[in-house]
Amino acid sequence: MPRFDASRSLFDFAAGGPGREALPPAFAAAVGTACFRPSLIRGADLAPLVEEHGVDLGVPAFEGAWSVRFARLVSDGTLFGAFAAALQTGRTPEELLEFEFDPEEEVTGSWAEELAAVGDPALRHHVAFFCTGGDSGLVPVDPGSRGHALAGEGCTRVIGWEDGYGQIEVDVLRLSEQVAGPRR
Repeated sequence: MPRFDASRSLFDFAAGGPGREALPPAFAAAVGTACFRPSLIRGADLAPLVEEHGVDLGVPAFEGAWSVRFARLVSDGTLFGAFAAALQTGRTPEELLEFEFDPEEEVTGSWAEELAAVGDPALRHHVAFFCTGGDSGLVPVDPGSRGHALAGEGCTRVIGWEDGYGQIEVDVLRLSEQVAGPRR
């Protein structure tokens, strides 16, 4: 199961968002000061402000005042770690998730040929889930084919996946220094 990394995720407090006027003024000012660019703040910078000001962002009055702009999964910050988080492979064969689909029916073309080179059957089945047409698994997305949530922030897509229904999008991004922020 993927784990959400709130401290390294990005939150958006858009200036004209509904519910924004309901935020306590001192909290809204502190958030504005802590943003690394207008309206964007890292979770690690937001959490102390929420605690300091005693604000519960789940209160219905604040609905629309903020959103998760970019949800990060827990990883060690390396490219390998990003792939392990995105593909949910874990670190050992015992940590692989069992996806219920038939790769023989859903993986075709060059992906089927590439996957044949993966020796471990459990790993091959797991990775095949990310090489389907999108009915049961995810479709690989060409890094240059479309934009992503942080394209305007100097971040580049390494690879991405989406489902065939427009409900799920998973990207491995190389973050700009501004977005990545300081190592903590």
